[in-house]
Amino acid sequence: MASLAFGAIAGLLGQSTSYPLDIVRRRMQTSPIAGTQYKTILGTLKKIYRYGTIIVTVYMFCEGVT
Repeated sequence: MASLAFGAIAGLLGQSTSYPLDIVRRRMQTSPIAGTQYKTILGTLKKIYRYGTIIVTVYMFCEGVT
């Protein structure tokens, strides 16, 4: 039972760290199409946070829309 709990925690931590970086990667790849310039990872994270789209992103992640 302990290994199940530790596996669940590891999966949760892994997914919660890799998903935001996947969103950044996707935004940077599609920026020429969308007409937005994302040059760095940190700059992309700042723009996502500044314009409030992080709430929509988290909602989509929880709902499994992406």
